[in-house]
Amino acid sequence: MKKEVLEINMERFDSYIEKLDVKASFILAIASAILAAILIEYKSISNDNCFLKVLLVISIIFIVISTIFSILVIIPRKSISNFKSCLYYKSVAEMSKDEYKVFLNTINNQESFEKELINETKELANICNQKMIKCEKSSFFLVLGLGIILLIELINIIKF
Repeated sequence: MKKEVLEINMERFDSYIEKLDVKASFILAIASAILAAILIEYKSISNDNCFLKVLLVISIIFIVISTIFSILVIIPRKSISNFKSCLYYKSVAEMSKDEYKVFLNTINNQESFEKELINETKELANICNQKMIKCEKSSFFLVLGLGIILLIELINIIKF
């Protein structure tokens, strides 16, 4: 039973990680498009309206912060532990075929394999958690930046 729960959690965490990477890529594309639009459209803010310029700069800063958090989500995270695992790709890649075969033979019972699953599940959960935090921050700053742009547009509409 424990093994099945661990395997299900590993699959779920892998899936969450993939989805977070996709969301971050989407946020990055939106933020890039908004920054490009700002550079094209908002050259026309009059020189005498310092308040709108300050709002625009704040908006740009928020969108750039959103972009940075999105990039941090997408960047692959490596394990910080030196724990060797038959489930972690880097551990397997660093072993020769013979070393890997010997290592697999040391996992000779259900308990030792469950230990491998526990370690890998915990590592995936940590990766997922860090990506989720960064993706949420990216979304938050993007919404703030967009909100300020909408405010600028409303002020321009009311002004004219």
